[in-house]
Amino acid sequence: MNAKVPALEKGLRIIEFMLSTSAPLTMSQIAERLGYKVSEVQRTVTYLSAEQYLIRNSAGSYMPGPKIYQFADQNRDTILISRAEGPMRAFSEQTAASIHLSVLVEEMLHVIFEIDGRDVVRISIRPGLYTADSTASGRLLLAYAQSPLVAAAERQKIIEQGYAFKDIDCVQGVYALAVPICTQPGSCIAALASPYVLPRGAKEVFRQELVEPLKKAASEISSLL
Repeated sequence: MNAKVPALEKGLRIIEFMLSTSAPLTMSQIAERLGYKVSEVQRTVTYLSAEQYLIRNSAGSYMPGPKIYQFADQNRDTILISRAEGPMRAFSEQTAASIHLSVLVEEMLHVIFEIDGRDVVRISIRPGLYTADSTASGRLLLAYAQSPLVAAAERQKIIEQGYAFKDIDCVQGVYALAVPICTQPGSCIAALASPYVLPRGAKEVFRQELVEPLKKAASEISSLL
């Protein structure tokens, strides 16, 4: 017979739940969604926050913290990459464009996998951490996370159209188009993005022909998760 440890069980339930949600939550929301009273989770949430398993943002809501990601990131990223590689390669073969896969870590964008395109001139994004709100992928992920770093009107627009589009800050004439990978409606766990240089003589900076292939790749990845 397994002996129960109520405090440990509660803490693990909170950690598992926070990893499954894409939006910051208040203590009241955490308690309500797990079937507890606020008084029953207050000490546990406060402890998890103090130990950096959770972090509290400026609005007073909680998100997974760095210690959670130390345990979760490696396995999550490995699973994501293994599911995403096939659809990403198919996208690159179809469009000749580069493509990369990103997740949100706190309020930073983590590019975890990238495939070069076949265009004569192509853009590669080095895997690593980037300031999320300065990138198309980051703004898309922040929008789905309801982050105040993205204005409400922009959040709504991104979610309604199903993509984010932005120039790349550090250079001129380079743009990126990003779409969400969702495991359920409104729950975005990662972003697929295609960066590109603006061809000479182009009349529009937005490459509409990339939208549907990107969304198709994201949908195929979602179906595998």
